[in-house]
Amino acid sequence: MAIPSSYLSSIPILTGDNYQKWVEDLKLHLGLLDLDLALREPKPSPLTNNNTTEEKTKFEKWDNANRKCILVVKKAVPETIRGNVEVKDTVVEFLNAIKVKFELNTNAESSDLMSKLMNPHYDGGNVREYVLGLATIAAKLGDLDIKISDDPVVHIALHTLPGPYKVLQSTYTALRDKWSLDELISICTQEERKLKQNKVESANATFHRGSSGGPIRRDKKFTKKGRFNPYGKTRGTQQSKAS
Repeated sequence: MAIPSSYLSSIPILTGDNYQKWVEDLKLHLGLLDLDLALREPKPSPLTNNNTTEEKTKFEKWDNANRKCILVVKKAVPETIRGNVEVKDTVVEFLNAIKVKFELNTNAESSDLMSKLMNPHYDGGNVREYVLGLATIAAKLGDLDIKISDDPVVHIALHTLPGPYKVLQSTYTALRDKWSLDELISICTQEERKLKQNKVESANATFHRGSSGGPIRRDKKFTKKGRFNPYGKTRGTQQSKAS
């Protein structure tokens, strides 16, 4: 089967800082092309005169997939990098050789992600997106062989949310059962909705109190009639005191 040029053009070119995404996209496309057999199964034993027809067919299928995989990988690696990596006999060995060249970048990426997870900053935006962002960082660390369970991510999220969400911290601390990330996102979303509703109701209540008899200033209501008499004294009273 020929490899469609559209598949090749959609695979990102390997650079110094996109190795992890490059590997993920590459494997995805090889799977869509039905070439990932060479990634999933080891190289079969060399053929001999004693092999059965089934074994020969299996070897030829694997060898064809492996050869095309190597071509795709070479296409997705720029010449400046490819010149420093020895092309191996199998695509798995070839990818491992490329990985070695980027191990330092992987370590730097791991450190950067860990720093972002341990020192997050909530900017007051959508709380669901904030928690999902932390979950995404944890997932990326998992891809780099640093497994992060839900518990520390939930703990970090709860203790970096601002004051209005402190009640969730107390509730979580008091519970014996831990929340999953999905549960935390659902609970935080409900709490965010409730806080917004309370804010709207409070603003409406303040507006109605102020508009019932004119604007409120220094706890005194300024009506149209007494606009120039802020302390509630009548003109007659002022005149009698003056006399």
